[in-house]
Amino acid sequence: FRSGPDGLAAYEKSPADLVLTDLKMDVLNGIEVVQRLKVLDPNATALIVTAFGTIEVAVEAMKHGAVDFLTKPFTPEVLRAKVDSALELSRTRAQVVKLKAHHEVLKMLVHFQLL
Repeated sequence: FRSGPDGLAAYEKSPADLVLTDLKMDVLNGIEVVQRLKVLDPNATALIVTAFGTIEVAVEAMKHGAVDFLTKPFTPEVLRAKVDSALELSRTRAQVVKLKAHHEVLKMLVHFQLL
């Protein structure tokens, strides 16, 4: 998408397993995108890439919910590994949400002695 707001609007309509965003963008930067994404979906998985990476910026990005921070230039293999890792985390988070919901249903059934 051309901007952070466009990407967030698209995510609202159709959530993705992974959001990959650049740090430096017009309107919203990548950290702001991640912050707003986490408001929309606390379980969202986001990876930030940048050519302007510092340890301080990477720590800030992670504090605000990015699962990883990748500094350009990087090889396709490094990108694939980071994406694969982030997607595995996304799948794990989705499974945890399902298991929690299942657990709550079972607790209700036990409470009402329907099990």
